[in-house]
Amino acid sequence: MDTIMDAWKSAWQGYGISNYALLVASLIAAASAYRNWQKTLLVVWILVYVWTMTVLLGGGSGSFDMQEGMNALWVCSYGLLGFLFLAFLIYTNLKE
Repeated sequence: MDTIMDAWKSAWQGYGISNYALLVASLIAAASAYRNWQKTLLVVWILVYVWTMTVLLGGGSGSFDMQEGMNALWVCSYGLLGFLFLAFLIYTNLKE
């Protein structure tokens, strides 16, 4: 799991996004969540899920090895549970 977290951290630090930009994005997300939290959660989860799976499976950094330790199990578990959570969010938004 530490290898996966290191891959996410190195990919995030590669973007060079300032803390002020993150603060503004968090305030916008909080205001959107106040208006409609279900749709905001859906959009935020889509962004997080797609980004994390792209980082893990895209191999942009080249330092992440799927055959090392239990990395394949962690990535597959995250992918499955994340997809099920995404399906649940889509279902709740369609039911609304």
